[in-house]
Amino acid sequence: MKILVFGEILWDIIEGYEHLGGAPLNFAAHISQLGIEASIISSVGRDRLGTKALQELSKLSLDTRFVQVSANAPTGTVRVKLDEGQPQYEIIEDVAYDHINYDRIDSSLLNDCDVVYFGTLAQRNRESRETLSQILSQISFKHIFCDLNLRKACYTAETVISSIDHCTILKLNDDEVATISKLVFNSIALDLSRFWKLIKERFSAVEILIVTLGKNGCSIFSDNTELHISTEPCEVKDTIGAGDAFSAAFLHSYLKCNDLQISGQKANKLGAFVAANEGAIPKMDDELLNEFKSEEQ
Repeated sequence: MKILVFGEILWDIIEGYEHLGGAPLNFAAHISQLGIEASIISSVGRDRLGTKALQELSKLSLDTRFVQVSANAPTGTVRVKLDEGQPQYEIIEDVAYDHINYDRIDSSLLNDCDVVYFGTLAQRNRESRETLSQILSQISFKHIFCDLNLRKACYTAETVISSIDHCTILKLNDDEVATISKLVFNSIALDLSRFWKLIKERFSAVEILIVTLGKNGCSIFSDNTELHISTEPCEVKDTIGAGDAFSAAFLHSYLKCNDLQISGQKANKLGAFVAANEGAIPKMDDELLNEFKSEEQ
């Protein structure tokens, strides 16, 4: 099983300290810890942070063959301010991941990837957006997982609609449900069941909708299923990377056991683990890893 991850590699600058991040990178690192091979398509600058990023990716056992190095744009950075554990972002524009070039990718190496994951931030620039479009149109995947990860002023209605139109698994948080309700369906207040019905009517490729609800767990919808899965409370240190860990755990479990209930439970657990620890990619302990390994028995 191989996962192709498309999107931003960047550094979060938190209180003057540099932390490697970006939702696609966080996702790839988590799913790699869980034992699934992940390759990431991105771009970093020919600068100190780019060199440092590539070194850290190798330490995380991620395939870096598709990470481009740009001579014309710097490595992505985000200034992050934490407000009671909740991150507020200032995302720097015109950086390397805005210029992921399709012609620099050996597309023949992508054919053995089973699933592709992407979000919207790396699609804010036309060059990277068109590269993702070419990948999705030319490669056949078992699943296309879209975690929208909407960031203020970094997406358009066209990008959102195109992203949902391509995916088989769509993951949002509750705030994003409200945004999509207004942006796509011109409605302010949609309950989740109604929202799922409208998604299915408008976007026929979507097989599974996942909505994370913070401390209230998650809701999962498919053709014959409507689940609400609670999570155990935890003492939150920071939520950076928790949603990406949730996505990785859900996809890992679903690919292994094809059970939405179990996958949602495991996703809640890993998301809570990350929220209760410092940093976006804390090392999982043996007890937690063994819970995921038990799915393979």
